[in-house]
Amino acid sequence: MKSVAATSAWRPASEPVPVGDPERLVMLIAGQSFCLAADTGDIIEGAPHGWFVADRRVLSRCEIFVNGSPLDVLATYRAESYESMHVGRSAPGPDRSVLLMRRRTLDETLADQLEIRNHLATSRRFRIVIKVAADFADLFAVKDGREIVAEPVVAEVGDEITFTWRQGDQERVTTVQATGEAPHSVRHGRLLWDFVLEPQTSATIGLVISHGFSSGEESPKTPTRSMLSSRDRTRHWASRTARVEHASPMVERVVRRSLADLGSLRLDEHGSPDDQVVAAGAPWFMTLFGRDSLLTAYMTVMFDHSIGRGSVNALARLQGDCVDEASEEEPGRILHELRFANAHSFSLADGSPYYGTADATPLFVMVVGELVRWGALDSMELSRLLPAVDRALQWIEDYGDFDGDGFVEYVVRSPQGLVNQGWKDSHDGIRYADGRIAEAPMALAEVQAYVYGAYTARAHIARFLGHTDDERIWCDRAAEFADRFDRAFWIDDDHGYAVGLDAAKQHIDSVASNMGHCLWTGLALPQRAGAVAALLGSDEMWSGWGLRTLSSANPGYDPLSYHCGSVWPHDTALAAAGLMRYGFVDQATRIAEVIFEMADHFNGRLPELIAGIGRDELAVPVRYPTSCSPQAWAAAAPLYMLRMLLGAEPDVAADQVRLDPRLPGWLAHVDLRNVPLADRSVDIDV
Repeated sequence: MKSVAATSAWRPASEPVPVGDPERLVMLIAGQSFCLAADTGDIIEGAPHGWFVADRRVLSRCEIFVNGSPLDVLATYRAESYESMHVGRSAPGPDRSVLLMRRRTLDETLADQLEIRNHLATSRRFRIVIKVAADFADLFAVKDGREIVAEPVVAEVGDEITFTWRQGDQERVTTVQATGEAPHSVRHGRLLWDFVLEPQTSATIGLVISHGFSSGEESPKTPTRSMLSSRDRTRHWASRTARVEHASPMVERVVRRSLADLGSLRLDEHGSPDDQVVAAGAPWFMTLFGRDSLLTAYMTVMFDHSIGRGSVNALARLQGDCVDEASEEEPGRILHELRFANAHSFSLADGSPYYGTADATPLFVMVVGELVRWGALDSMELSRLLPAVDRALQWIEDYGDFDGDGFVEYVVRSPQGLVNQGWKDSHDGIRYADGRIAEAPMALAEVQAYVYGAYTARAHIARFLGHTDDERIWCDRAAEFADRFDRAFWIDDDHGYAVGLDAAKQHIDSVASNMGHCLWTGLALPQRAGAVAALLGSDEMWSGWGLRTLSSANPGYDPLSYHCGSVWPHDTALAAAGLMRYGFVDQATRIAEVIFEMADHFNGRLPELIAGIGRDELAVPVRYPTSCSPQAWAAAAPLYMLRMLLGAEPDVAADQVRLDPRLPGWLAHVDLRNVPLADRSVDIDV
């Protein structure tokens, strides 16, 4: 192998990963693809590591051994969501001070570059072995730790190893190719190099791993996420989103991190960086979700319009057409999620949709209405979407309200379907005040809040189109719905609005965060807002880091549960916006401050959820063990809180953003640049 002068062409990144934590995973993201590895960069066989593409693990091993030993890691850095650097040294012995620099880049391929530097005064002999494997395991089999039986066909030719896996008529191919000087041997999933390094020189070897679908004699088809590289896509995203200047350092840091995380979670299927959807969260939910993508789009619209446009366009294309109990598809229904484990391409259109959610359909209408308010949809785009909007509203009236009581319920029709189909979709997520678990069918309070939001959004769309009669019809329907909801769901000042109505139309009477969503969309009657605010601010609901999903006074409360006592940033943020809407300014601004403080504890990145442990018990927030990070609606929460504090509402007709700022003492000044409004951008100084 040739020796060259030692160089340092790659600067360490901005997000260090602590050394010495063997459980710490290093995650890279690029579209539907993500990679999980140890802090050495090794993808270790038997661990929940791997390169995952479209819900399958297409590389299950990539371990480097130097003279028979793994790397001794010194530092790991992530420069961007798609790139990492791992600094290590060879194992104990005479070669211990030999430095190894491993750079990994995830794009449409996974590329590893290993530079070995000999800073010693004597030459050293090295044997480098890289062991690779691909088991094509289903994503959730890996997540759940189930046994995986891998039987791919392995071919080794020259400096290349190919793993081919077939299931039915689907064939996936992973190819591992050596770069730089050719290895001395390739055999049994091992690539081996033997060489001598002279003093003060270095050598570079590497791998490029690609993956695609194949059929017969055709070459594998690789993902076509975008015509742009990961680096160019990131720069394009940063150039078009709004940015914060001259705010507090904490706010600027958190907003930058949130926008970067949202950028890393974007998916596009047509090669266009301007028409994208956002995945729900990494690592386990790198796909389009109805509820998550729509709420994220709504909360980020002041900073970016492309996620909202891409989401409603994609969801309209995938809107339900027929009744299918297996997938719970119904005419007009918006999907819950897409999965790709059995897909034949990387296109969103080839994913398998599951429709079992009660809330995505009204949220779809709300987001279209919000995009219209911000001028993000021109007349032609709106005319294409309007039939999907009206089909969604028809689903609310027909299939959503299957028993004709005037509210949207859900019933599980598929044996594999989710037993709970609101955002608290764990099996025990909805409880009575005595701790009992409620069972479907049930009508959830927050789903009705979104229905009310859908009616008011449709009224706004009618006003935008100049359809005054339709506007009046939808306004009247919203007002009538609010009155009917209050009569059916209000319990008393000690309980507020019921979490839901059960199959017998009885109150699900626990105190929980769901009622905060009724404030958010304006469904709650004004005379009820004070009691709701008091309940949300009680010691049992307020943890000091956000709203508990379930009151700590409930027998079913568990601060480490998924939905029965944990704190979700997005849930807390929506309640804060609702409190601000009804005039509870101090309570809302305090929540906003806590959301930024929580994010700051996690280096600017909010996790999906945290434990409900009180701040008076522990001075730091505790991450839920398996929460996604980054996660889309968690990343959106600080952005939405900034909009709330600015009181920013669009007035497209006047080409303005109207402001009603409520800046607290910790945020005395904010400048926003490049805020998208219709076909231009505006700057905001407060």
